[in-house]
Amino acid sequence: MLQVSLPTTQWTFSAANRQREPLQEYYRKFMHLRAHTPNITDEVVILTAVNSLCPSPCSSRLARKPTMTVAELHEVMEKYYRVDANFGMKSKA
Repeated sequence: MLQVSLPTTQWTFSAANRQREPLQEYYRKFMHLRAHTPNITDEVVILTAVNSLCPSPCSSRLARKPTMTVAELHEVMEKYYRVDANFGMKSKA
């Protein structure tokens, strides 16, 4: 289990998932912020991503079984945002 305190910077606040924001949009925005933030560790990226998600199946999965690398986080997020996107298309039809 990762034991890193979250930063209390503007970066953490701006990474927060807004209510009803699609998961794919959140993750895209999150990784854009990460790419433009120098010297941020993978541990902080993972913890911030998990803690800033709105309650959802994805956040539940990440809470139960935390990822250890950003690559693992990407795989999990991609899986859930594809499901989220498919559900959104079906509910609009």
